Amino acid sequence: FPSHDKEIINNSNKLESAKTAVIQTDQQIKKLAFEINQQQSILDNIQSNIVTLNNLIAGNKNTIDEATTEMQTLEQTAEQITKQKTEQEARFAEIIVENFASSKAKDLENKRTKEDVVSGEIYSILGDVVKSEIVELDTQYDILNQNKFQKEVRIKEVKITLNENNSKKNNLAKLEKAQLDSIKKLEKKHIEYQNIFNTKTCFS
Repeated sequence: FPSHDKEIINNSNKLESAKTAVIQTDQQIKKLAFEINQQQSILDNIQSNIVTLNNLIAGNKNTIDEATTEMQTLEQTAEQITKQKTEQEARFAEIIVENFASSKAKDLENKRTKEDVVSGEIYSILGDVVKSEIVELDTQYDILNQNKFQKEVRIKEVKITLNENNSKKNNLAKLEKAQLDSIKKLEKKHIEYQNIFNTKTCFS
């Protein structure tokens, strides 16, 4: 009987140990499942930030492209204004020369008529008109240059932001990879403990 009692006690102890092992394995499975969920939440957050950064980067690139196109348009307009100004300056010079030559010729002949006076006034008015046009072209050119400068500053600022966002994205991509690796390891452990649990519950 003592040996029979001993066997019962041993069996009871084994059963108790098996139950404890099953409980511990089950707790480990739940712990790993909880940890996987936590790590998955972190991963979701990282991936969400990457999506946000991708949108920001796309916006940065679009802003740079638009500003660059506007810069090219401003440069073309500036070239046209420069050409117009050169033409007007040449025209103004011609008016002065013609007016001077005409008045000089009349002075030499000493025969200034009313028509000559009117002609002189016309030259003067034409000169004032052309001068006014040149001043207007100068003003337009200055405004264009100011706009161009503002675009250049904007492009530089956005390029800095773009580089910062790309750097952040690269860092997040590294974190994402590390997080994925970590989750894979946890999932592998989780499967291993589940297999252990299934094996123990089959034999218990």
